[in-house]
Amino acid sequence: MVYSTSLPENQFGCGIVVPCKKRASGIDDLVEEAKRLWAAERNKEWDKLTAKQKKISADWGCVGILKNPESKSEELLNGWTKHFCGAGCYDRLEGDKVKKSFVIDKSGCLNLNMHWDWKLGDDLHIDVLLAAATVPNFDGDEYPTAKNIADAWKTLKGKDHVDYFCKNRAYGITTFQDNEIKKLI
Repeated sequence: MVYSTSLPENQFGCGIVVPCKKRASGIDDLVEEAKRLWAAERNKEWDKLTAKQKKISADWGCVGILKNPESKSEELLNGWTKHFCGAGCYDRLEGDKVKKSFVIDKSGCLNLNMHWDWKLGDDLHIDVLLAAATVPNFDGDEYPTAKNIADAWKTLKGKDHVDYFCKNRAYGITTFQDNEIKKLI
């Protein structure tokens, strides 16, 4: 699954919002949660990582934020951009083509048109969302088809992706291609 700014609305997927382990009261807390999210994306156990391994990016993706348009918290956004740029996250992504198609910009913000019209509890306010974004894998200039994905996952190297796919679906994280992929695998 990748985020895209070029898909029509009938090809949107569905994700879930999971609260942080600890409520972020400032930029240090937000960065800590971003590091934990990236460790999970990398499928690494947090307690086994060294301080140097606790990052928020690699050459195949990174963590970005999506700001709630109603949020007044510029401090979090500015702090995030400073950390993101200082850690060289965007610079680690390989290739100009990748950077042009990637949904996270140089400041670490996701360029997504997301609807913020959810029903939140009275005591719940969200200033930003953290999201792990992976670099899209293109076949020419197009995203892979459901068949391309299923065929890649049928290889020995691709078997782990099937488990990841099934777990995403079990938790309500879906793409518009899921039903077709499921039939093909």
